[in-house]
Amino acid sequence: MGRIFLSHSSVDKNFVKVVFDYFGANRCIYDEATFEMGMPTLEEVFRSLERSDIFVFFISDASLDSEWVKLELINAEEKLQERSLKQFFPIIIDENIKHSDNRIPKFLNKGFGQYNLRHIKKPAIAIQKIDAQLLKLQMTKEIDYLQKIDYFYGREKEILHFKEKHDRRDSNGRLSCI
Repeated sequence: MGRIFLSHSSVDKNFVKVVFDYFGANRCIYDEATFEMGMPTLEEVFRSLERSDIFVFFISDASLDSEWVKLELINAEEKLQERSLKQFFPIIIDENIKHSDNRIPKFLNKGFGQYNLRHIKKPAIAIQKIDAQLLKLQMTKEIDYLQKIDYFYGREKEILHFKEKHDRRDSNGRLSCI
């Protein structure tokens, strides 16, 4: 299942911690649980983004002003363009933030690629939305995989009978169609 990078301000820990607790340390990149103690934080952020499939940006007044979050956003946007990050998923968790806030990165709210930014009050709703995105990501991965392999399901007996009937060889090893 996909790995989730939880980008947030430390001011919003109470909201984001509920999301982390639901998905767990094996599926989430969450600073307190993921970053190695004694390592440079910026290196930990970049290394963790390399291992992420979905970047969840918890938008609040504090996160829009956070220098750390701004660095994460820049790196996530690069990873998204390189396609090493599969999805960017912004969630407004601060009721005072509007879609038109000029601190929101331009790639999120301008042009044809703009995101549908909505306010989510409760962590439980955010969890449902993230879970739905993970399911969609997993389905896309499986469909991509199945398209790459010679995959067939069903009617095996009919195919075997057809092959046996049409692939018979005569005494000289030549195919004889009967």
